Amino acid sequence: MPEPKRARVLADPLAGASVPIRDPSPSPVRVDAARDAFLSDGSPSVAPREPAKQLAPAALLDNPSARRSNPAAMWGSAKSRTSLAFVLLGLVGCVPGPGPVRLAAVEGRLIDRESRGPIAGAEIFQVYRGGGAPGADPRPYHSRWTQTDARGRFVFVSAIAPSARMWLLKTYGPRYDFYHPDYGLVRGPTTDEAEVLLEGSLDQAEQRRMDLQVFCSSTADDPGSRRLREIACPRPEAR
Repeated sequence: MPEPKRARVLADPLAGASVPIRDPSPSPVRVDAARDAFLSDGSPSVAPREPAKQLAPAALLDNPSARRSNPAAMWGSAKSRTSLAFVLLGLVGCVPGPGPVRLAAVEGRLIDRESRGPIAGAEIFQVYRGGGAPGADPRPYHSRWTQTDARGRFVFVSAIAPSARMWLLKTYGPRYDFYHPDYGLVRGPTTDEAEVLLEGSLDQAEQRRMDLQVFCSSTADDPGSRRLREIACPRPEAR
């Protein structure tokens, strides 16, 4: 029978006492897991990392952890939404803001500036404008018209705005123009008042008739322009 191993005793020269110290016995050495990460030539063997999966914006919205782990795809989604917002703002930004949903009722009078008497039989145009190129005057795109009575009075009744363009985009107006053979074409004021007073002057009739000739040679094709051209512009003779 082999003799059991005894602990060796070393003397502590300072304390004068003997301290038993166990003799280390051979024990199996645990293989370091890092050793398996090295190749035979000593270079580390690193498994290739799988590329991050690009998730669709909808998947990112439904998966919070995916948003945190895939910021590039989330940034693309946010960028797309930002671009869409700028496009929408661009469509509306070409004009200052929303327009009317309902056109208000208006009553008015047309009188002669010098005599202060009524002007009967004039065509009154209520003109709404909007859009156009940046920096340019807004173009007329909707008009209503009526005629003055013997007392020079006219009325526009309340009505629903006829197009979604007037509901969604800024509309300038209404502006009140009138045409009369003796007074020519007069561009009147822009006002949203419920009562409107317009004036015509025979002293300026020649100039206003020249303005009419300029209009008749234009290519304006909104409803109000077509109506004015019909009643005021000479028609080309048929050959």
